[in-house]
Amino acid sequence: MSKFLFAAACVSACSWRAQATTVTPVEKVVELLGKLQVQVEQEGKEEAVAYDKYACFCKEQVDEKLYAITKSKEKIEMLDTKIEKLGAEITSLDGEIADLGKEIDGL
Repeated sequence: MSKFLFAAACVSACSWRAQATTVTPVEKVVELLGKLQVQVEQEGKEEAVAYDKYACFCKEQVDEKLYAITKSKEKIEMLDTKIEKLGAEITSLDGEIADLGKEIDGL
């Protein structure tokens, strides 16, 4: 009988020890959630860095485009003024050509 009790005690101790070293499903879930949290935080930091780079790139592009638009508008105004001036000069020279043509015809 004592051998039986000893064997039962050993089996009980071994099963208790096995239960103590095994991880329960809840502990596995908690561990996985912890790993997932670390992974999500890391990905968030990486995405924040990428977003900052993209936002900086966009701001630079907007600034460059606004500068180009401003310069182009100034150039358009200058060219419009030049066109008007040259158009008036063409009209004046056409009149002068007509007068000189009449003068040549009169010779």
